Formats: sequence, C-alpha cells, structure tokens
Amino acid sequence: MSRKDKSTTQDTPPQANDLEQLRDILFGNQAQAISQQLTDLETRLETARAEWKKNLNAQISKTAQTAAANLSRAEKEFAQKLAAVQQQQEEADAAQTAQLQTAKEELEAKLEQQIDDLKRQLRDFQTETRRQHDALRLEILALGAMLDNQKTGRLELGQLLIQVGEQLQNNVRQTAETETAAS
Repeated sequence: MSRKDKSTTQDTPPQANDLEQLRDILFGNQAQAISQQLTDLETRLETARAEWKKNLNAQISKTAQTAAANLSRAEKEFAQKLAAVQQQQEEADAAQTAQLQTAKEELEAKLEQQIDDLKRQLRDFQTETRRQHDALRLEILALGAMLDNQKTGRLELGQLLIQVGEQLQNNVRQTAETETAAS
C-alpha cells in the first residue's frame, strides 16, 4: 500500500477501508480496463459523430450546389422559352395587324367603288330626269303653239292641261322615288 492509501485508511473506519482495498485488489484492474474502454469508445464515438457530421455537411453543401445549378439552368430555360413565346406572339400580332390593315384597305376600296357607283347612278338619273323635263316642256310649248294657232274649246283645253299636270306629277313622283331608292 502507498502512503496515500495508509492516510486514507487511517481517516476511515478500519472495516470500510479493508473492503475498499479488497475491492481494489479484486476489481481494480478490471474497472480501470472498463473505464479505459469506455473512454476509448467515447473517443471513437465522438470521432465517428464528427466524421458523420462532416460528411452530412458536405452532402448538404453538394446538394445545395446541385439544386442551385439546376434552378439556374431552369431559370435560363424558362427565360428562353418565355422570350420565344413572346417573339411568336409579337409575330402573330404583327401578322394579324397586317391582315386587318389589308382587309380595311379592301373594304375602303369597295366602299369608295360603291359610293362612285351611286354617284354615277344619281347623275344618270338626274340627266334622265332633266331630259324628260325638257321633253315635257317642249311638248307643252308645242301644245301651246298649237293652241295659239288653233282655237280650241274650253273643254279640250282643260283636258290638255289636266293631262300635262298629271304627267308632271308622275315625273315628280318618279324622281322622288328614284332619289329615295338611291339614298
């Protein structure tokens, strides 16, 4: 026994000290070996835990980098597809605008043609009406000259004036109907 052990045994009652010594003798080496094994096991466990943590952090970092690269690539692809769709839409809009402009020009040309046709028809109608008016006027003048040269009775003269008035009314009605139809 060492001095330390003797001093400890002197302070403690003799029976307890003997038991402790006996325990140290019987189990001391085994307890120290177990304690050393536990310390070694804890050290290995801590090393393994640190290694696992390092590997896990590396995998997380690698996964984050891969995800970032995939996201960046997806963003680029999306931007390219979006640009292509926008370009197609602009081209389609331009084509539709051109078609609408062409259709507008064609309709305007047809409308101008119809207006010109209506103007021509109106001029023709006015010319025909003037011609008929002039013919009636000449007929009235001829009848008047004939009446001047001949004596006619009141009844005949009245009948002639009624016929001239009816012809004038018919011409006026035809003129009005044609103008209404042309409008």
